[in-house]
Amino acid sequence: NNTVGKKRARDVKDVSSHTAQNKRSIQHPFKNNAARFCLTIYFDGGSRGNPGVAGCGAEVIAVNNAMNPPITTKYLIREYCGDRETNNYAEYNGLIAGLKQARTLISELVGADTSSSSSTGTSVSVSKPVLKLQIYGDSNL
Repeated sequence: NNTVGKKRARDVKDVSSHTAQNKRSIQHPFKNNAARFCLTIYFDGGSRGNPGVAGCGAEVIAVNNAMNPPITTKYLIREYCGDRETNNYAEYNGLIAGLKQARTLISELVGADTSSSSSTGTSVSVSKPVLKLQIYGDSNL
């Protein structure tokens, strides 16, 4: 295994669902919702032994309801947590990995500078996207 000894290796995949086959296979809970952008995070983590070799993963599903038909994009995240980590550590890292990806997507939606102009000190009004976020995991975090 080439991940042994590597701390915090991260693998993020963008699995787009633009083909007709993938659109039918994804039944997203927000498909008919009023929110223009919907993010759903599914996460999990585990260790072999407690403590032991640990890893985590998350799936972030982004739905852009502003488009007709809605565009769904999936981001799959896998992380190696370490050789002697607990199950709880891996669970939390799965949640954090999903939240980091969601934060990246939200900042892309909102834009880089939405609050003020540093050179003039004036406030800039920017309309923010309507966003719905739900998080699912199998732990009691």
